[in-house]
Amino acid sequence: MQYSVSSRTAINSKITMANCTGTITVTSQDDIDNSPLAKCSDPLLVVEVHNSNGTLNFPSITQAQRIDIHDCPQLESVDFPDLTFLNALNVTQTPALTQISFPKLVSPSDGMKGFDFAMVINKAPALTELISANISAVSYVEIFDTGFQFFHEGSYNALGLNEVRHASIIVSDACIYFAGMQSVQNFSISGPNACPEAASALTTVENFTWTNAISEGDYDKNSVSLFQINGSLVLEATEFQERGHVDLWRALSAGDQVNITANRNADIDLSQLATVGSTMRIQNNTNCTFNLDKLSAGQDIYMLDNMDTVLPALPGLQSADNIHFRGIISTSSGPNIFPFLKYVSGTVTIEAWNNDFDCSKLVSLQRDHIIHNLICNGTNGTQNITNSLPGASPSSSGLMASSWAGIGIGIAVVVIGVAVTLFWRTRRHYRRKLQDMTDKKRTSSSSMNVPREGLWASALVGLIEAEGRGVVRELPEDYIREMHVPPAELPAHHLSPTHELAGSIRAM
Repeated sequence: MQYSVSSRTAINSKITMANCTGTITVTSQDDIDNSPLAKCSDPLLVVEVHNSNGTLNFPSITQAQRIDIHDCPQLESVDFPDLTFLNALNVTQTPALTQISFPKLVSPSDGMKGFDFAMVINKAPALTELISANISAVSYVEIFDTGFQFFHEGSYNALGLNEVRHASIIVSDACIYFAGMQSVQNFSISGPNACPEAASALTTVENFTWTNAISEGDYDKNSVSLFQINGSLVLEATEFQERGHVDLWRALSAGDQVNITANRNADIDLSQLATVGSTMRIQNNTNCTFNLDKLSAGQDIYMLDNMDTVLPALPGLQSADNIHFRGIISTSSGPNIFPFLKYVSGTVTIEAWNNDFDCSKLVSLQRDHIIHNLICNGTNGTQNITNSLPGASPSSSGLMASSWAGIGIGIAVVVIGVAVTLFWRTRRHYRRKLQDMTDKKRTSSSSMNVPREGLWASALVGLIEAEGRGVVRELPEDYIREMHVPPAELPAHHLSPTHELAGSIRAM
């Protein structure tokens, strides 16, 4: 349902103190003063202001769901002196607007649930004052193309959000001073006037993104706090015409990724960054410097294809999964670019564009089992060295091609040796059995006094005649039988004829 204050008949018939839940459109102060709107207030009320001029004052509205102010080329100021509850403020296309005021707007007490204040201000280049002193939490703040552009002492209270302690999302191209801001889930700023130092009390950020970070804010570093990034840190698309400085020294750690890409002529200060939970990627920057002196641990650290840029040594680095540098490697501190390194579980790859980079210290670290795999193309370098550490399980990419060839040849030799040995033993076994069986056959054939049925009929299951040829088959296990043994002595009477013959011969 939408009500237009310009139609006074419609207002008198449809808007009452009991029914202020529709959208009310305002084009002038007369629409506010001479209608029930002057007494209408409801948490579900939506006020739409457009095509208005000069100044608008809403003296009696204390609650509203949303206030939209748009397409008002001559509107100069808007005041809600008694407004205490508001869910959303949207302002756009108001080139002459200089001030928005709701001085009594507060964050909810325990009895007011569901407060979720959001503010979007776009294309209001003259806006320099937003008066609201009692809000402590906001869900969403988006400010682009406004008069909140410069960081200086006189603009600290201009936005009127000094009491805000927590925010879900802040997106801005302005130097907005959040004096009490302590935590932000997603903090994204861009443009030449953005300045993270304006959130001087910030201690925790979930994700921080800074695009086109051309900021020349002059501030006291002792007056701002360091902050921890639980998620990702992104710095991108910053291009100085000559030389510029990017202050990210307040960042202590990043729980997820760090991406620094497509920046030019920038001195990037990350001098307090100590740990990176995932990948750090510094890539496709031109003529930049990086201060990472305190970085001690990261998962994967990549510095790739940065033109006219000297990649820094990492003097504080102690551990990483993988490291890959491709570019001009710093030689100012000698060949030891990781002097405090304790362990790299994966691969360190160095593709130096400068011929004077010396790999000897990295080779030494690899031999000391500090670097597991190493690829370094500088002087005194090596294409690929892999450690075999106790208990380590290197990936296949860590072995050279010659290693795999040696392993293959060794396996082939072992397999062939085993096959030849089995063949020789098997052949020898069957030859022995055949010889034994042949010998037994000959022995049995020469023993003619042994009845066939005594030995061969029961023991030899195997001599079969086929076309005149004998076929030998294996005898059963119990083929041995006791052979018949003839008497050792002849009968006593077998010499009698002999004795008689001898006596006859002597008588003759």
